[in-house]
Amino acid sequence: MGRLAGKTAIITGAGGGIGRAHALLLGQEGANVVVNDIGTRDGANAASVVEEIQAAGGKAVASTVSATWDGANQIVADAVAAFGSIDIILNNAGTAVMNDLWRFTEEEWDKTFNVEPKGYFALIRAATPHMARQGSGCIVNTSSSSGFGHPGAIAHATSREGVIGLTRSVAKELGRFGIRCNAIRPFAVGASTKEFSDVSRSWERLTLVN
Repeated sequence: MGRLAGKTAIITGAGGGIGRAHALLLGQEGANVVVNDIGTRDGANAASVVEEIQAAGGKAVASTVSATWDGANQIVADAVAAFGSIDIILNNAGTAVMNDLWRFTEEEWDKTFNVEPKGYFALIRAATPHMARQGSGCIVNTSSSSGFGHPGAIAHATSREGVIGLTRSVAKELGRFGIRCNAIRPFAVGASTKEFSDVSRSWERLTLVN
């Protein structure tokens, strides 16, 4: 029996790359995994990861709802309906709009921030009442090394660094309910699923902050 047997995890951006690695590893450890991804219109990415988890003997369901203010409530409701609880939130969804500072449009800026940190906060806001009632919960937010500053990616760098502030604030506010909140700050990695065939090594390379 894995270390996470009976626990339920919602993972956003789980259709490929780091998110897929998270999903497969948590599935291996016995967690019930909600594989959330909106990368394709037909939900093929999420469905594919669900099939991988199930083929290895794990439990998983696909979710193709975007983590908007209202969408986050639906994701949480679906997770509870499927598995009865929420124990882990792994915010991994993201988008990277590249442009020179003077050429950035408001639409490009908002597109980035609507995913992170806004989408991250929306899911945390929707899920943590369930965690507080059960007296425990774990949240992991994906930041990025780009937060240290990256020419041409000012929106991405700013939003990902905002994830650090969000993480610290949530940890301090909800710690009294037994809810832990941390962030990882990976460097650039490939999005191809082939580059994450060794899930354990992928996880170990991630750097824990806060």
